[in-house]
Amino acid sequence: MSNNLSAKFLNINTIQLCVNHSLRDFINHIEILCNDEKIETSELQKKESKDNFDIFIVHVQSFLFGGSYKIKIQDEIEFIDVTMIMSEKIIDEKFFYDGDDLGFTYSKKETIFKLWSPLATTATVQIINKRNVLKEYVMTREDCGVFKAVVKGNLDGYRYLFSTTINGIKRVSTDPYAKASTANSEYSAVIDFAKTYQFKAKSLEPLKQYTDANGRIHIARIGNNQVDWKAQRLARTMLQHSYQQTLVSLTKDNPFVIGYIWHADGANA
Repeated sequence: MSNNLSAKFLNINTIQLCVNHSLRDFINHIEILCNDEKIETSELQKKESKDNFDIFIVHVQSFLFGGSYKIKIQDEIEFIDVTMIMSEKIIDEKFFYDGDDLGFTYSKKETIFKLWSPLATTATVQIINKRNVLKEYVMTREDCGVFKAVVKGNLDGYRYLFSTTINGIKRVSTDPYAKASTANSEYSAVIDFAKTYQFKAKSLEPLKQYTDANGRIHIARIGNNQVDWKAQRLARTMLQHSYQQTLVSLTKDNPFVIGYIWHADGANA
């Protein structure tokens, strides 16, 4: 990144340039590029001088969503920051998306990934299989600023991440619409919802209060060395069931929770 030159879109037609005084002699040779092609602009309008920089305003006729914008002066080339455009009204007007398929849509034959990112130049989905092998798939830009990739095969249990390139910077993140994730939300996860366990609360004795779970485990562990191992295991199981029932009670009315799946480690198998 240059310390002599920077630029950002203030709206879809206006760019603010910040040019170091060391480049003053070349100010009339500034070029605005979109996807590395020079585009037509208005004449520079000087706004103010601040510290060692001159600040200018320049106007463009149109804005290409998904385009890569740069400013060039002599040997200095910098990406133009487009992020302020996300606050423009046109984002809602042109890129409103009311589909319910963002994130992943799973089937045993293929999984469809969709990501909404109107300003992104490119987007990919990184798939990590059960052998911990990563493969990256390029996503195709569609209407409403949505990127899509179709990955063949049964991806149940696979982890994934999205990456987007905006302002020339590639950033990797989890799925903002994730339906499942690994510990600490390190990765998003593809799951087969047909396998999710629909919790049957009737099979458990209801808790009168959530702290009852602690009382049950304390009773089982009194005189730890004298309590039979089977009794201790039963107490741990009861505590786990109490936790599950508490979780279900707190989330059963949440519209974003569509099921539960429990994973036991080897010690509790």
